[in-house]
Amino acid sequence: MKSGALHVQIGHNEEDSISPLIKDLFASGNYAKIRFAQNNKGAITGFTVSTGRVLNLKFVRLKP
Repeated sequence: MKSGALHVQIGHNEEDSISPLIKDLFASGNYAKIRFAQNNKGAITGFTVSTGRVLNLKFVRLKP
């Protein structure tokens, strides 16, 4: 979070802000989409990332 907006940096690309498209789905410019997953209580349990050559790369939140 920077200046009230979510940001992402993928690989060696420059940092970019991400904007909401629909519930739990965000886009960064033209090259990345990030979809957050929630449990039935609304807590974030992970997310998937899709870019030009990667589709639905899944990240799962481990117990703290």
